[in-house]
Amino acid sequence: MAKKSTSIKRAETAAKARELNKAAKSEISTETKKFKKAVADKNEPVASSLLSHVTSLLDRAAQDNVFHRNKSNRLKAQLAKQYATIKGA
Repeated sequence: MAKKSTSIKRAETAAKARELNKAAKSEISTETKKFKKAVADKNEPVASSLLSHVTSLLDRAAQDNVFHRNKSNRLKAQLAKQYATIKGA
């Protein structure tokens, strides 16, 4: 266990950050699953709104350093590609 006051504070800060990051990742995962289900059901209006929402969550996660910006961009591109399969249908 940490003994110095600065290392104790860093441990507490890291624990808080870990909880926030876990919550953000969980929300992104949940919304992504909803989006993929909407795509599988070919429900374009729902998928469109969910794509917008997930994109916003991924941008925020990249901004807050939960994900690297390249990972965030890669995930957004993959989701947009999935949405394009049902957009015209």
